[in-house]
Amino acid sequence: MRRRFIGTALAAGVCGVCLGVLALVGVAWAQVSPNFDLWWSALTGGGGSRQSANFLVQDTLGQWVAGDAASASFQVQAGILVGAGQGTPTATPTRTLTPSRTTTGTPPPTYTRTPTPTASHTPTATRTPTVTNTPTPTRTGTATATPTRTATSTATAGPPGDAYEDDNSCATAKAIVIDGSTQTHTFHVPGDQDWVKFTAPARRTYILEASNTGANADPVVLVYNICNATQSPLDGEDNPFGPSLRLEWDGTAGVTYYIKLMQHDPSVAGAGTNYDVTVSGDVAQPEAPAFPRCAAKSGTTLALQWDQAPEWDVVGYEVHYQQQGGGQSGAPPVSGQGNTYIEIPSLNTGSWYDLWVKAIDYSNNKSDNSATVSCRVLAPTDTTIPLLDLQAPAPSGTYSTTLNAVTFSGTAQDSGSNLSRVKVYNATTGGDPSWDYSLSGSSHSFHVENVGLVPGDNTMQVTAFDNANNPSPMTEVTVKRVAQTLGAVIIVAGHNEDYSLQTNIDNSANRAYRIFRGAGFTEDQIRYLASSSQDPDGDGVSEVTAPSTTANIQYAIETWAASRVDADKPLYLYMMDHGLIENFCADGCTGGVTASNTLDGMLTNLENASGVAEVNVVIEACHSGSFVDYLQGPGLHDSLSKAGRVIITSTDRDHNAYASASGAYFSDAFFTCIASSKDLKTCFNQARSAVTVSPNGQSPWMDDNGDHQYNASDGSVAQTRYVAKFFGASPPQITSAGVTIVGTNGTLTAQVQEGNAKLDTVWAAVYAPSFQEPSGTTLNLGVPVVQLSADPTVSGKYTTTYPNGFTEPGQYQVVFYARDKSDDYAAPRLVIPGAGPTEKVFLPLMLR
Repeated sequence: MRRRFIGTALAAGVCGVCLGVLALVGVAWAQVSPNFDLWWSALTGGGGSRQSANFLVQDTLGQWVAGDAASASFQVQAGILVGAGQGTPTATPTRTLTPSRTTTGTPPPTYTRTPTPTASHTPTATRTPTVTNTPTPTRTGTATATPTRTATSTATAGPPGDAYEDDNSCATAKAIVIDGSTQTHTFHVPGDQDWVKFTAPARRTYILEASNTGANADPVVLVYNICNATQSPLDGEDNPFGPSLRLEWDGTAGVTYYIKLMQHDPSVAGAGTNYDVTVSGDVAQPEAPAFPRCAAKSGTTLALQWDQAPEWDVVGYEVHYQQQGGGQSGAPPVSGQGNTYIEIPSLNTGSWYDLWVKAIDYSNNKSDNSATVSCRVLAPTDTTIPLLDLQAPAPSGTYSTTLNAVTFSGTAQDSGSNLSRVKVYNATTGGDPSWDYSLSGSSHSFHVENVGLVPGDNTMQVTAFDNANNPSPMTEVTVKRVAQTLGAVIIVAGHNEDYSLQTNIDNSANRAYRIFRGAGFTEDQIRYLASSSQDPDGDGVSEVTAPSTTANIQYAIETWAASRVDADKPLYLYMMDHGLIENFCADGCTGGVTASNTLDGMLTNLENASGVAEVNVVIEACHSGSFVDYLQGPGLHDSLSKAGRVIITSTDRDHNAYASASGAYFSDAFFTCIASSKDLKTCFNQARSAVTVSPNGQSPWMDDNGDHQYNASDGSVAQTRYVAKFFGASPPQITSAGVTIVGTNGTLTAQVQEGNAKLDTVWAAVYAPSFQEPSGTTLNLGVPVVQLSADPTVSGKYTTTYPNGFTEPGQYQVVFYARDKSDDYAAPRLVIPGAGPTEKVFLPLMLR
């Protein structure tokens, strides 16, 4: 199943979790939930704080009154206070997550969760930890399952619900008509859930929309194709910058889809939590393919080429040709969205043909005809030879990589001004070549993506062609796929009680998995702990080997890793969660935390048992610096710091670590650097620069000399350590950026140079003069984020307008970001509009 998420409306309110996220203008968040369901959080409001009631009070007369944390003015004599973490725990589906990745010599852990309730998390403004930091008394080395979660809603009794109650479970889901008819729902009491269902009558793309949300509605949506059962993940990409809250996925005829809607913060209920939901089948035509062009390839063959259709659900094309004056005609199919080239043989020499093309989507909707082009079937007279400049991999010498597939990129030129395509052929393996069919004109960049490699030397042959089928001189490069045995990797994706921003945690952990796999680590050398099944490599099988709990972290470090590391084989530990001071939220931020001193004891036990000489830890979480400077009494250090260990944290003790559009800003930059084959010190410096360019307090730390602090003496050990030296990734670069303000309206522009891969998303965060980072731990940073769109007339130029985005007097700061399709990020760029006679552009120092 494929799916597409398009986001809308914005911005979170106060929440008792630590991982921060920029408030998004025109944005919602999509995430893949536990058991591979799709979540999204429909965040409401404007560029500032969310105006939401966050509790309900029932007075002595039985009346319900909504209030907010800032203005609680009632006196509760004999009523019931519900919310702010006091209510019934959020209901979530039973998760039976059978690990499909077993490792040699490791007993597979039990991974079945039975439906029992868990305690609610009570947020506080200062985020003071309530967990006693006592070392674990025994270390049994036995993997255990996480605490269980409820399968059905246990909403607190309260005011009457909407017209579709009772609909609080999959079994009681109400049918929804798939013709776009509206159902209006309300989260009437804390913990309320709304379930709808429909059975797909045909193979079609289905569209689910949530709209007209009340001021306090912050819904999360999950889509199941089996009631209360684990299912395969939905393919596709999340797009948090779309103009509407809209989910599209390719459905299968006869399958019943169950859709669960619940509040992101289940304590918010009652007034203002209404929303409309609709489901419809896709009947819209794709856009007609653009820029068709044809050329005679020989005296009997014409070639037709066109631009790829922009819609995500296009599955192929229908090419039409008609001999002028009657005679030959046909409509051969072309399968695949990216296949935009066809050769039509056996035509009549000397005859003219009209050619056009239609796009076809998953629902079998066909576009209108493209423009018609005409060509005569004659032997081509153009004898100009294209030229090819291969930029990556570098054609000189042997290029070494640990990756099993690479992208070939560069520029082709043709004095005949009719470039057509580029071919990459692996002469070592034979088989079908890989192509980029997007070229045209006299000069054009190319990206031939995901060209497979075998271990050892691969002789790669790269050739450009024009429309007359003239080939460029072949460029040959040897790409050596290096096999490595590099120790052990443990990845831990934690969570808080309501799984807020879980998509960012999972996305960052999944990217870490892909990075380490690309570095040459095998499945047996990576142990992935998470609260739900995850499929980071897209093979349809979960790579998660156990739930994220303290016991399973202990098992992974002390037992599993002990047989895989030694004096020459390092340990890499990557952990991401919301964060607490001196605690990691492995399975929640109340009873499921892993204390700093406990983690230190685990690592010490591993070092003593295995003799591992290189322990490298990266923690992406709020307050994660407290794992570096933690002091348990005078002179008693219980942090992770130890001479020779490299400990990297995404922020210091006192500040938040903030989420990016799909991951986390520190990890985004850190792993981009790792993919560029840099050492850990350089990657820390680059990620720290990327984070500190934004005007907030996030301040990453690193300690590798064991003095429990980050200072200038750190880095001598980290600069000698790598994840791998043979990645060779080249991230994009923001070469310039600017902001033009007229009145209260702004225009944002960035010029972005591609690296090895095509660009995916360009966006900017806008910091108003009044911006102040929250003093307490909160989800809401209150910074609008806007997406920039590609300028069709200028290569590499991205722009957007931001109406009424600059209403305050004073100095704004705008930070620009860019990400490519390989998940590599450009160094962010800071623009301060109007700072002097000309706009000043500030690029953070990025050590190379």
